[in-house]
Amino acid sequence: MMLLITLLGWVVVTYLVAYALRHISIKERISPNICLAAFVLSLGIFLPNIEWIEVGKANFMWINDKAQQQLTLVHDVVKQTHEHSTLPLETFLLTILAVTSVFRLYRVFKRYFQAKQLIANAVPFTQTKIPCVVMPINQSPFVMGFIKPTLVLPQYFLHLSKAQQDIILAHELTHIANRDHLRAWLWLVVIEVCWFNPALKLLNHLYINAMEQRCDLQTITQHHISKEDYASTLLLSIKLSHQTISNPFATPFNGQALNLNDYKQRFDIIIKEPPILVGKAVLAFVFIASIMLFTKTVFAQLQYTQEEWRFPVGNIDISSHYGHIAKVRNLRPHRGIDLVDAKGSEILAAKTGKVIVADAVSMANAYGNVIVIQHVNGWQTLYAHLDEINVIKGQWVNQGDIIGKMGDTGKVTGTHLHFELAHLGQALDPLNYLKEK
Repeated sequence: MMLLITLLGWVVVTYLVAYALRHISIKERISPNICLAAFVLSLGIFLPNIEWIEVGKANFMWINDKAQQQLTLVHDVVKQTHEHSTLPLETFLLTILAVTSVFRLYRVFKRYFQAKQLIANAVPFTQTKIPCVVMPINQSPFVMGFIKPTLVLPQYFLHLSKAQQDIILAHELTHIANRDHLRAWLWLVVIEVCWFNPALKLLNHLYINAMEQRCDLQTITQHHISKEDYASTLLLSIKLSHQTISNPFATPFNGQALNLNDYKQRFDIIIKEPPILVGKAVLAFVFIASIMLFTKTVFAQLQYTQEEWRFPVGNIDISSHYGHIAKVRNLRPHRGIDLVDAKGSEILAAKTGKVIVADAVSMANAYGNVIVIQHVNGWQTLYAHLDEINVIKGQWVNQGDIIGKMGDTGKVTGTHLHFELAHLGQALDPLNYLKEK
């Protein structure tokens, strides 16, 4: 369930980033790279949870240090089995998300190849430095292809004056020089794959607006175009394209993805040419990063508090219970439970935490190969007599991770896992906390 909560948190953080940038962009010109940086910042929600727990010393004591004989398995065996007949809810929901993403991505590629077939029959336009064709419809100008891009122009392009054609071509060639068509394609793929995060569309809208503003000013400067001529051509292109066919691969001169306020801002920027001020954007990023840090801490707390202790083995076969008194232990109560299975069976972390012992020398020799994991709020678990240790000291493990293999190291008469659960150094009966998974 934590993964689904993280996905929801990503949506919230993305909205926060997008709305912060939108607020800034209303009064100031922003760089499209800032929008890309904001997207990368939002992905920080998927970084590992902050390790905020305090790691203490292992509080376990080996109760059989003074015993003169090895442990023996008692005859009263309690078997508890649990078959997972239904698919877990989280797996089911994630499967739906993944299948939907694949289907939407398939539709994108299908539209892409349909567009390529459509422009194959378009009229070539040879007065450009790159391959160019004119369509028999008034779609937005767009670029096809990644290695060898082809500029696709609308039908109305042929009815413009030579000066107006040159302005549109200059604008589109500036897009290609900036590789904006590739970035537009990547944004489209991200939006389709991550369709469950509608905030990405808002962030993409800001990116397109910033990209068009940058392209406008670059085109005017690099091609020495009059601001008035450029603005009038932009306005004419908007009028001629008011009933166009939308193309998802377009980096359009007329900014078809933009709204009326975006057009007004574009014209204002063309005339005034304001510089990009990054101060407020940096402050917004610091603010969002602070929220991200707080969110990650809260998510970590949610994960640890919501997790229930799970059995460290798949096959639950208990050979010795907590508190069992036997002569082999000098009539001292058993501090844990013994779980029996075949040698080499996987041992799993009972809960998320940090490994503080993972060897055969830190604890008493009778433990053999032993692992101790520190959990939040003073909880610890111990796994003894392992045949194999698959973690190292200081490693962060999630609940259910494979940490070792069952064995017969230390003082034993048979293969089993000795499992202990303690809180603030006080051993507790694991069966009062463990839940079958």
